[in-house]
Amino acid sequence: MSGQGNLGMFQSEPADSTVEERRQACPVTGLANDFRPFDDDYLQNPYAFFQRARAEEPIFYDPEIDCWVVFKFDDIIQVFRDPETFSAALSRHPVTSICPAAAEIRDRLNIDIEPTLVDENPATHRHHRKLFGDAFTPKRVAEVAPRIREIVNRYIDSFIEDRQADLVSQMLYEVPALAVFIFLGAPDDDAVLVKNLGSTRGIVNWGKPSEDEQIKMMKDMGRHWDFTKKLVADALVQPGDNYLGDMVRMHREDPSLFTVNYLRNVMFLMQFAGHETTTQASANGILHLLQNRDQWNALCKDPSLIPNAVEEILRMDASIFAWRRITTRKTIIGGK
Repeated sequence: MSGQGNLGMFQSEPADSTVEERRQACPVTGLANDFRPFDDDYLQNPYAFFQRARAEEPIFYDPEIDCWVVFKFDDIIQVFRDPETFSAALSRHPVTSICPAAAEIRDRLNIDIEPTLVDENPATHRHHRKLFGDAFTPKRVAEVAPRIREIVNRYIDSFIEDRQADLVSQMLYEVPALAVFIFLGAPDDDAVLVKNLGSTRGIVNWGKPSEDEQIKMMKDMGRHWDFTKKLVADALVQPGDNYLGDMVRMHREDPSLFTVNYLRNVMFLMQFAGHETTTQASANGILHLLQNRDQWNALCKDPSLIPNAVEEILRMDASIFAWRRITTRKTIIGGK
């Protein structure tokens, strides 16, 4: 929530009313009339609006997305430090309601999604975070580092003679997915498949997709779920020397820690969230460095500056600049 700025969004309760009905029922819209979170101009540079909102109206209700939008750091901290009032239960729910055709496909596929890490209640989250977080050991990270370096070099070799490249399409889109698959012990050949299957998932969860995009996403989600079930099933038969294998061995030792379906859900989430954010952060960072060539040249001259540069990139232009909560009871934030 640091840097140029993140914002929080939270709903007071689920609603099935229309935008106009919500606008008439709640006059506290104010700056919402100029808030366009789905427009390209906003997505390219939301920070100008952040600055304006903090000065003019740091909390307002937006009837289009049926959320209160919160811009000030202290108010956002208040939300995140009170999970009993501001629940994470809707974190993975689509901002835009799923159309009936897509919902029918979702129900027919029988994807057994359950709350996982990012949308669990606080007590369950703490329990699972310790189990799954502790498995991210320095040993596991050190093991995959040489493979990742090898992959990055291979991608660079494919375009270095051209002396120019579209780094997103030619490297940053695929490499993070390959890195996650190494960590999970999945075959490299499947990484790009899963990356493509999840390409519309972010749009459907956070954007304003067309019905065709929603239908495609649901079909892709079904294929991705089937892939994940097989990945976990194979690991249960023969756990490898990798993160997924570690979790399988933990489950075998004490099945009460988490269910097999919960493990599927964690793997399903990691195969998406584990690389999309890295693709975005890498692209944001390199873009800023190319726009500030003195900083780029400094890193090339002294690579020891790179770790701090990574931290600064994540602070300055985060992959995700909004997150959601839903209130469980009446509350006041920022005087609203």
